[in-house]
Amino acid sequence: MRTSWKILLDFKNIYLKLETKFSSGKTKITKSYSDMILSLFIKIVSMALSFVSVPIVLNFVDYNDYGIYLTLTSSFALINILDIGLGDGLRNKFAMARAINDESMAKSFVSTTYFINFIIALVIILIYFSFESQLHWDRLLNLPYEKNEEIQSAARFLIIATSSQFFLQAFLNLLKGDQKFISYSIIGFVLNFSSTVTILVMIFMNLTGSIHNLILAFFVVPNIGLLIINIIFFYKKYRSVYPSAKYINWEVVKTLTSLSLKFFFINILSVIALQSINLIVIRNFSPALVVDFNLLFKYYFLLISIAYILFNPIWSTFTSAIAKGEFDLIKVLLNKSLKISFLLIALVPLMIIFANWFICIWTGMTFNSHNYTNLLFGIWVTLVVLSEPYKMLIKGNGELNSYLSIAIIATFFQVLLSIIFIRNFSFGIDGIIFSCIISQLVYLIFFMIKSKNIINRN
Repeated sequence: MRTSWKILLDFKNIYLKLETKFSSGKTKITKSYSDMILSLFIKIVSMALSFVSVPIVLNFVDYNDYGIYLTLTSSFALINILDIGLGDGLRNKFAMARAINDESMAKSFVSTTYFINFIIALVIILIYFSFESQLHWDRLLNLPYEKNEEIQSAARFLIIATSSQFFLQAFLNLLKGDQKFISYSIIGFVLNFSSTVTILVMIFMNLTGSIHNLILAFFVVPNIGLLIINIIFFYKKYRSVYPSAKYINWEVVKTLTSLSLKFFFINILSVIALQSINLIVIRNFSPALVVDFNLLFKYYFLLISIAYILFNPIWSTFTSAIAKGEFDLIKVLLNKSLKISFLLIALVPLMIIFANWFICIWTGMTFNSHNYTNLLFGIWVTLVVLSEPYKMLIKGNGELNSYLSIAIIATFFQVLLSIIFIRNFSFGIDGIIFSCIISQLVYLIFFMIKSKNIINRN
């Protein structure tokens, strides 16, 4: 029987073989692979830091306030993915311009993207404040009326901070387009670290824990960091392509948006599917239960995050292989990737067994979720991790019409079934996880059929 190490080594060899076959030759294979491993390590450390920050936050703010904060941030989460079309377009076009040494073209893409992001951010803020009087957060989140003024004030703070983040994060897409994945990962870690340090400083200064202070730590401070990073990098390393009004090109708008419009909608649907969960929980239960659910979600999502980080690099490898018609190699790489998925899935039973123990140690608080709830989470994680290699192949193929259709159907039924299971069948919070399982099963069946058709060239 092959050992786990042998499977991982085979996966590496296939990946390197494909990279060698389809690489432009401008980047050494060994360096690319080393960069990928180092980037993976940094991201795992960053994820670990996110876990460490949770008990620190729970020691700083009231349990219910943290639940309200999580729901508020979920409500505004869509803002940060509005630039996915533009972001992916900038990433690809900037890389192309750099490859042909056309600094003018690169500067045009950068300038236009920043300009559009600024306009969108400004419009979002204006729209929110125009309709703010129509929003009653106490009713929307099923909270006491006396909480409304505090939440309304926090929401104003958050909408400005989130919109600013939306504008500033364009630089991160530029880094990905320039293949600076290590720099991208380090920046992400530094921003996460700055938030955790800010919370610790607030605790040291005996400041009152509040929703406003959480927004300050997790949005305002990272935004200041992003602004400084933008200035430093454009002044030094990217001085030749810094944003300029003279290089704004309206023709570029169409190029950028059309390039990744389907990815944009697919990602929006994914965010809706995940972020609607907090809203459904707080509407039907309590802010405290939002925190409980998020602790379990973060715990199990860790394995999904590792799978995503591990398999995301093969997306472009599949693209190159398909372009060259090397379907035998695609089949081998997919099979090796699935073996990695099964290795990750083997950890799921252990995660189920030690879930409550881990969260108690992690948060320093008593935590006791039902075994049935943990089993449902385990099934959901298994389906997601198994889907990842297929999903990378389909994204690499680039034909996304059917994927988008399935995403619309799966997201709609996930939200609808969650509400039905809770209100009509009294499934409680398990109803939400059960609906996620059904939705992910639909995805997996589609991914398997679509991947088979790609390999067989149907």
